[in-house]
Amino acid sequence: MVPVINALTYAVFFLCAFGQLGRISFLGQQVNVYVYELVLCIELVLLFFRYRMDPARVYFRKSKYILIFLLVLLLSFIYEIHRYTFWENFVGFLYWVRLLFYYTSGVYIFYHLKKSLPFRKTVRMGFTLMVDLVLSFSFIQYFLYPDLRNLYYDGWDPHLYRIFGTFFDTYIAGTIYCILFFLSLFRGDAIYKDRRIKYAALGLLFICVLLSFSRTIYLTFLLTLSFYFFRQKRATLLIVFVAVFILGIFIIPKPSGEGVNLTRIYSIVTRTEDYSNAVKLWVKKPLLGYGYNRIRYAKADSEFISQDNLESSHSGASFHSTYMVALVSAGIIGLLAFIGMVVTSMQRMGDLKYIIIFLLLQSIGDNVLLHPFILFFLAVPILWVSLLSDT
Repeated sequence: MVPVINALTYAVFFLCAFGQLGRISFLGQQVNVYVYELVLCIELVLLFFRYRMDPARVYFRKSKYILIFLLVLLLSFIYEIHRYTFWENFVGFLYWVRLLFYYTSGVYIFYHLKKSLPFRKTVRMGFTLMVDLVLSFSFIQYFLYPDLRNLYYDGWDPHLYRIFGTFFDTYIAGTIYCILFFLSLFRGDAIYKDRRIKYAALGLLFICVLLSFSRTIYLTFLLTLSFYFFRQKRATLLIVFVAVFILGIFIIPKPSGEGVNLTRIYSIVTRTEDYSNAVKLWVKKPLLGYGYNRIRYAKADSEFISQDNLESSHSGASFHSTYMVALVSAGIIGLLAFIGMVVTSMQRMGDLKYIIIFLLLQSIGDNVLLHPFILFFLAVPILWVSLLSDT
């Protein structure tokens, strides 16, 4: 069984790097699963047969705030179940199951890491492979496929001359680059074993962050590093880094197009309108909200989204801010449970807590913390990498 688990782990890392290219859609794109999730599911089943309920008994009690948040989401879903059709409830329930799946996968994999020292080498090699692929695919996309406007009909934003890799969204790609940057910064010596590779990865990921042309990514990336350098009392390094970052913004290529115009105001206007719509929905159901992944239908009922775009728009099922998603989905109770879950988790993560700080800041402007790719990079590699320094 152990060789199979190792092979599946490599496959999960490998397939995750393919991003949206590994997506399988059902029900008019309302249900999306990724190939790496299917492989991870098989791995979870094998780990369950190997350890039974032991990981659950050990870690469920230690992660009660995560379970409370999941329970609140489930209660909000059940409370409003009579207002929606069978298929609408089915779609919403599947996305709740996905959250539970990522949490359970993290618990069982972390338990296996504690029990199996050789598995940590598998994780290190798989993680390095994934970083190599993410970087390779991103630069290939930037130079050979810089225009995503041909997929606008399929619900994707028309990004032009921006790096988005295989993730098709600059804010998701930018968030992943930042997570990988921080992981390489804080655990690079344990992950790569060669400092030259570590610094090469940091440099390339830094360039990817710049080429995302995402101002929210720029701001949250700099703020997080500022917090880190300030706590480490390394003001000189902070000044040097900020200077290099600003210089990089000026020298990176800026072909024609609104997407690379850092003074654009369109995205600010759309976000403001998006937050306003979220608040309008929330005040109608302030305590428990509409239920997880029912935002699409709530928007349609309030005519914030047309019936024509109900299924095709990728942004129709959420809001720009993760906090707004939690607020509308599960009300003020759900938002408080969400914040409590994240803050308590952060307290036990050492210097990796800066990744959570970054995600908390980024979630103000973009829905990242509940996105499946971010859940993977948060719930799986961080757990894995947190033990690599012990090997």
